[in-house]
Amino acid sequence: MGKYDDIFNTKDTAKETLAPEESVAALAMVAAFADIESSDVQTEAFATILSRIEFFDSYDEDDLAEIIDKILGIFDQKGIGALYNTAMKYLSEDLPETAFAAAIAMIIVDGEIPDEKNEFVSKLQEALDISNQEAAEIIEDILENLEESMAEYEEA
Repeated sequence: MGKYDDIFNTKDTAKETLAPEESVAALAMVAAFADIESSDVQTEAFATILSRIEFFDSYDEDDLAEIIDKILGIFDQKGIGALYNTAMKYLSEDLPETAFAAAIAMIIVDGEIPDEKNEFVSKLQEALDISNQEAAEIIEDILENLEESMAEYEEA
């Protein structure tokens, strides 16, 4: 059994439907939760990370908190595999790259993807049908945006 079989090799789903933007956020949460057992996390922390992703620029804190609460509810009730499958089911055809970028933004630590997440990133990239070149460009963009955000934060 592979490390991420409970995510990528399950047929579990949730009864809830997700809007396309909720699917993007859900895949970001799957990336964040891929190596942990509990969603005992701060909604505000995830909202902060999501708000830094260009796709979610127009969402206020309350909108993001509502999306995150819905996603965490699915995770807590049905598990990470069901959250992943539900997100993939409702992800619109124009959002795989955005979902991949959101997932990458969730797992970057100290300006890089931790080694233990490389297998997850590869499996998600494959599931979203993103080429190696596209993935590399998305990761590079996320890292550049993170560096710019950090520089702006340090200047403030």
